[in-house]
Amino acid sequence: MIETQILYSSGKFARSVKLSKGKKQLITPTYFPAISGTHRDFKAFDLVRIITQTHYPRMLISAYDCKSESSFSANLGEISEYFRTGSFVMLDSGIFELSRTYDEHWNFEEYKVAVNEVDSDFYCTYDLLPNDRMSNPAFTDATLRGIRKSLRIKARSQGVSVTHGNSPAQLIYVSKKLVKALPEGANFVAFPERECGATILDRARTILALRRLFGDRDKTVIHLLGCGNPISMAVYAYCGADMFDSLDWTSCVVNRSSLGLSDISHVPIMSCNCAVCSNPPKNPLRRALLHNLLFYQDFVLKMQSMIRQNTLRDFLIEMVGARLIEQID
Repeated sequence: MIETQILYSSGKFARSVKLSKGKKQLITPTYFPAISGTHRDFKAFDLVRIITQTHYPRMLISAYDCKSESSFSANLGEISEYFRTGSFVMLDSGIFELSRTYDEHWNFEEYKVAVNEVDSDFYCTYDLLPNDRMSNPAFTDATLRGIRKSLRIKARSQGVSVTHGNSPAQLIYVSKKLVKALPEGANFVAFPERECGATILDRARTILALRRLFGDRDKTVIHLLGCGNPISMAVYAYCGADMFDSLDWTSCVVNRSSLGLSDISHVPIMSCNCAVCSNPPKNPLRRALLHNLLFYQDFVLKMQSMIRQNTLRDFLIEMVGARLIEQID
């Protein structure tokens, strides 16, 4: 299991946490580049190899891809080697891919096999997507059953309880029930960024509410699914989020100065002097991927430093303005 230790805190809820698993250590805030077989421009395992060959120390992969993509199932040994040599692997449940492929063969039993077969440090529980036809209590009960069932699978990887909601209110309602009914499932939790609200302010307030919800469980690790915008990451870290993942590194190019995201096709007009762009590979898409990985690694280190030095709030005021931060506070 993963052990947690709060290293530093800043403001109300921003903090830097050390996650330890044997000799492996991970410091938050941190970012997991996500990989999905649904990507239209890249084969999933080609992206895995980009990460392993560049020694980026974290990645999120899909349980669905591990079972359904032939390149994945044939090369799980490479992921195991990456895992054994100190890098962190998070295994998603595959529901994202299922919602796009409508594969009738993917179910909990297939997911369970993947969780048992794939070496990982974290695995996301088999989640239930929001359903307008279900009442709050019914949806909550079904979500908790899925989490409880998932957490029974194996003990050598840390389960991460994934909850959903049609609205921030439902997300918070389900989370309250999780803390009360399944406290062991509230140590590591994950929420989709897009379900936390319509705007960055709405989402920040939801994340603050979720952080407050855990009360004295101040070591609870909050992971935001599908969040890769650097400014959003910094705002949510200020509100108490710890870990992030997204597919943005494969579809956008990050501007290191403005922290804005442009379409990946804009690589030829990108002006950057980072270590990758100073000596870029001939393939422009490969350049974009390597540029992004280097950026995200540098940026999470910067966020950790700002929390340590208690300057994250000042940074956010500079980037998004004092008014937004005051509305969050």
